[in-house]
Parts: sequence; C-alpha cells; structure tokens
Amino acid sequence: MTLSSPPSPRPLTRASIFAQAWPIMLGQASIPLVGVVDATVIGRTGDAAALAGVALGATIIGLVFWSFGFLRMGMTGLTAQAEGAGDGSEVEALLLRALLIGGMIGLVLFALHLPIIWLAFKVLAGGEVVTLEAKAYVQARFLGAPAALCVFALNGWLLG
Repeated sequence: MTLSSPPSPRPLTRASIFAQAWPIMLGQASIPLVGVVDATVIGRTGDAAALAGVALGATIIGLVFWSFGFLRMGMTGLTAQAEGAGDGSEVEALLLRALLIGGMIGLVLFALHLPIIWLAFKVLAGGEVVTLEAKAYVQARFLGAPAALCVFALNGWLLG
C-alpha cells in the first residue's frame, strides 16, 4: 500500500475564503429564520396568545432539535479530516451516513413526538390558551424533524 502525499494547499486569498464562507454564512443565517418568520406571520394577526404560543413552541423545538447538534458539529471535523486527506470517497460516504443518521433520528423523534411534547409542557408551560397554541405549533414542526436533522448534517458537511 502506497501512501500518497496530501494535495497541495490552495492559495489563501480573500476571494478563496469568501468562496468557501458564503454558503456557510447563508446556512447559519437561515437556521433561526424559521421561528422568526413564524413569529412575524402570527404577530401580524394581532393574536397575543398565538404569538406567545409560537415563541414557546419555538423554544421547545430549538431545545429538542439542538440536542442533536452533534450531527452538525461532528460532521464538520470528520469531513475536514477526509477532505484534508484527499479522500473524496470518504467525504461522500460521510454525507450519506450523516443524512441517514439524521433522517433516522428525525423519524424516531416524530414517532415519539407525543411523549416529548407532554414532557416539554410539564417543564415549560404557559397559560391554557398559550399552551394550546404552542402544542399545535410544536406538533406541526415535528413533522419536519427528519428534514431538520438532515439539514444539520448537511450544514456540518458543508462546513467541513
């Protein structure tokens, strides 16, 4: 088995840094926008209980989904190592594995969303009307759990 030398580094210029950084910046900026857009749309209705429900629900979803932030953080390091070693097939395999893991965890979260919601509202509860609004919001967001966790994995892969 022959070890090959790693690829020669690209010249470090502002343009090369920006070419790598703009997708990362866009991805990072888009993560909290879902809750912001939801709050903006509901806020325009003038229903304070619905707005409070979205805020409470977004907090719960953020807590639950970011418990799996290792999909993003772990992928960054592993992908950077494989890319640095010039192992393109491993870079691709890492993406597929991460998407599979994120999708499977998301499906498990969706399958267990009722007990998770029950527990979350035992810990974080608002008034009766606010809690009803928040539960509806959280249930709707759990439908996208597999996609959300796959986005974590994809974001980490792109960072790496």
